[in-house]
Amino acid sequence: MFNVLRRTFGEIIRKHGLEEENIAIKIRPLSKEEAIGKLLDKEFALVRGEEVLVEAVFRDDVGQAFTDEPSNFYGRLRDIINLSLTSNKERALFIASLNAVMKYLGLIKNTRHCRNSGPWICAEKLAEYIRQIYGKPKVGIIGYQPALVKTLSKYFKVRVTDMCEKNIGKIKFGILVESYLRNVEVSSWADIVLATGSMIVNDTLHEIMPFKEKTILYGVTCAGAAKILKLKRWCVSEEI
Repeated sequence: MFNVLRRTFGEIIRKHGLEEENIAIKIRPLSKEEAIGKLLDKEFALVRGEEVLVEAVFRDDVGQAFTDEPSNFYGRLRDIINLSLTSNKERALFIASLNAVMKYLGLIKNTRHCRNSGPWICAEKLAEYIRQIYGKPKVGIIGYQPALVKTLSKYFKVRVTDMCEKNIGKIKFGILVESYLRNVEVSSWADIVLATGSMIVNDTLHEIMPFKEKTILYGVTCAGAAKILKLKRWCVSEEI
């Protein structure tokens, strides 16, 4: 998967004459308030500090990515393309940069995380979208996102998996949070799979690719990758 992303990203920057230019990408971790505003709900990993958003700024546009290994970076696009991509840290740098450049070129949108009440508004919009398009499906949520779990479980039969040991085995909004080791099982059970874009950074997205036809990636992290890999994506961050 990352071979495809690396190759396509390289083709994009060469096509637009960006590879050899002395263009800098500034990447830094965002503070909690920068990332998600004044939302204080500790159910969110950003609020608890277990994950952060790294932000790549390319010219006038921004790309973001969730990671548990934030770092700073300052370099050229060719440096990003040549990262080994063997760690969450490097994959986050790559994905944030991919998102920023593709946003700048007008190839994608919604690359900045929603803030304040945005996650809850997003969840309600998603629930309405699912009802209109799919009726009453069974929904597998890969990656515990509290607004999605609380909202969607009101309307649909839901199963949830997560990688965080603090969440696994706990009941959240009436739903048992199962281990990420059951990603494949839950994806097979579900009519729709809502998968966090963070799966790209933590290198687990390949697990659910056999279910790509019924998978919808959600969030800002997956913006560029979803476009390249031809996966459905849900994010309304720039509309709320």
